[in-house]
Amino acid sequence: AAPGRQEWISVVECISMNGLAIPPLIIFKGERLSDAWYPNDVDVSWKFSCQPKGWTTNFHGLEWFRRCFEPATRERSDDARKPRVLIFDGHECHLSSEFLAHALNNNIHLLMLPPHTSHLLQPLDVGVFGPMKSAMSKCLDRLIRTGIARLEKAEWVEKYIEARPYAFTKSNIDGAWRGAGLFPFSPQKVLRKIIDPPSLERPKTPPQVVQQPTTPFHDVRSSPPDAQVLQSANAQLNHMVQECTELPTPARNYIRRVTNFAEEFQAELAITRTQYQELRTVVSKRVERKAGKRKSLEGQHLVSRVEFRDKWAEQERAKKEHQKAKRTKQKPKPSGAEEDQGPASSPE
Repeated sequence: AAPGRQEWISVVECISMNGLAIPPLIIFKGERLSDAWYPNDVDVSWKFSCQPKGWTTNFHGLEWFRRCFEPATRERSDDARKPRVLIFDGHECHLSSEFLAHALNNNIHLLMLPPHTSHLLQPLDVGVFGPMKSAMSKCLDRLIRTGIARLEKAEWVEKYIEARPYAFTKSNIDGAWRGAGLFPFSPQKVLRKIIDPPSLERPKTPPQVVQQPTTPFHDVRSSPPDAQVLQSANAQLNHMVQECTELPTPARNYIRRVTNFAEEFQAELAITRTQYQELRTVVSKRVERKAGKRKSLEGQHLVSRVEFRDKWAEQERAKKEHQKAKRTKQKPKPSGAEEDQGPASSPE
């Protein structure tokens, strides 16, 4: 997106020492959570929420703790009879009274990392988020090459779903715990990063520059080449061919460059065709998402795809009942019946 048009999206991830990861929580920037912000086929275990700035708040921290971390790890803790340990940084959403109370009530031990040490002690920062960033860049590259001006939320989530398996592998997760020195416990791995021994660099000898004779073929370096340079080199090559003279090395190199240019142009044409097809796919998905009725939830929610559907249906029923009660209240009452005057008598 252009500068100033980016939106913040927060993703809460958690990995375990056994090499597994629990489903993430994605927090969008927005006032009301919409089902148009994520794909329809996303895993039902993924949770979604929103916040006016796309940040993590005390509400999100507590709800993630209750509805993501605690259920996902309860079975491995023998139904909370065995203690669990949650390692986290000092963000304020981890320090609320409700957060601490939930940990005490469910036999969860909290371990807060020292300030400014996440890059050394946080396993996700040490060994997972780096591969995740690389995988995400590769997945987004083809989409960005189409030239779209703005990436939609659902498209970003699609690429995150595509990239996540390449980063959250068991080998990466195990390596992250080892790299942070937490499992197996090895403080020296972190201390060596803090206290680096001085390094002695050997002076480098500057390379000797040998002047070579120049010809028009030496000037063809860029791709695509400059038109005047290309014309001059072609004229020189045609002259050598007509004279039937032995081609010098620069001419041979030029012929090789010309064939390379032809292959590059063919590759660029194939890339352009691929980008065109990808752009058509992006446009068709956007049209499909905008075709149906947009659904959104009022207030703060942390829900999965299925939970969103149920809450939205409940919200719509409540709205209809409220409107029905409002119409009934505003409906005018019928006028009262005339008083009974007794039986009518015919005049004599």
